Amino acid sequence: MKGKLFLMIGILSALQFCGAADSAVKQEPGEWGAENREEWEKVKRPETLKWFLENEYGVRPKAVDDAKATYECIERLELDGGEVIKRKIRVKYEGKYGKNRFDVTVFQPRGKENLPMMLLLCNRPQVMKFPEDKVPEVDFWPVREILARGCATAAFMLSEISPETYNPKTAHASGVIPCFERPEDRTDTSWGTLSAWAWGASRFIDWVEGEKEFDSSRIGIIGHSRGGKAALVAGVLDERFSLVCSNNSGCGGAKLNRMKLPESEYYKSFLHFKVTYWFCGRMAKVFPGREDIIEHDQDEWLALVAPRKLCVASATEDLWAGPAGEKAAAESAKRIWKLYGRESMVKYHVRKGKHDLTPFDWKHYLDAMLDADANDM
Repeated sequence: MKGKLFLMIGILSALQFCGAADSAVKQEPGEWGAENREEWEKVKRPETLKWFLENEYGVRPKAVDDAKATYECIERLELDGGEVIKRKIRVKYEGKYGKNRFDVTVFQPRGKENLPMMLLLCNRPQVMKFPEDKVPEVDFWPVREILARGCATAAFMLSEISPETYNPKTAHASGVIPCFERPEDRTDTSWGTLSAWAWGASRFIDWVEGEKEFDSSRIGIIGHSRGGKAALVAGVLDERFSLVCSNNSGCGGAKLNRMKLPESEYYKSFLHFKVTYWFCGRMAKVFPGREDIIEHDQDEWLALVAPRKLCVASATEDLWAGPAGEKAAAESAKRIWKLYGRESMVKYHVRKGKHDLTPFDWKHYLDAMLDADANDM
């Protein structure tokens, strides 16, 4: 009963916030959770993770997670009178069926050590197009503000890991996936593009752990929209991310599926826009049109980040992402952090405006990273 009570409180508060009190909400959402930490860690978490991987995000081949990358610094510049160090790191990897690479751009304040790292999964090409000898000045990735807070930051283009083709027939023809799997080897539970993007983030963290300037116990991952979906996959599968930030991730990310939010994205949208390749093949069979009766919901997916820090963010005009559903899922997921006495590790904020990642959002994420009490695990 406690689990159901917490979920309904979160849903009702989210409805009140969004002025959607007349929206239909499933009355019997089902109970989930665990009685204690041991049950969660040894029984419920593994069961829940297995379900989501096999039905939504896909299972990676063992060779993928065992793969080792190599790293080369192909560019190093001192900017702003030597106060900022910029590096471009080339990440190379090889599988049984091919090899590939991607580049990560890193900024850090000069002469500092034990720097927290804030990694952005970038899904906007224009953000990464800036003069080579300049610190980027864009709201989506406010590098100067991040450095001023005493953090390092890095970003890479998601499409360098696995391309956006908007065609399920061609999406996995290039990038990381065909390096480790042949088309004929793939099944309905094989990993999708979100998991591939998340894999790239983990390979970059392998590099971070080998650099003395960075504090490998304080690594945050941030993604917006589909990047937010991928950030959650990375945070669930790689516990080295101490902070996981989902920015306007919506359906398939942080939005509670069972809430009826007619103006928001649903799984049928992925079929319409031909982006089912983000997920495993079973997603298209399990989710569309069945959101209110499926065994598990996205609040349970968020809970897999526990007991580490989780930030979920919405925007008032971003109805497509379903702000009420994002808030309700975050509130409901707190039941697992409660087992650890760490409910304050789950943060939710809503920003006025549209579907975007802004300095206002970054401030909240940096606050979460630098919260001294929260870092005392």
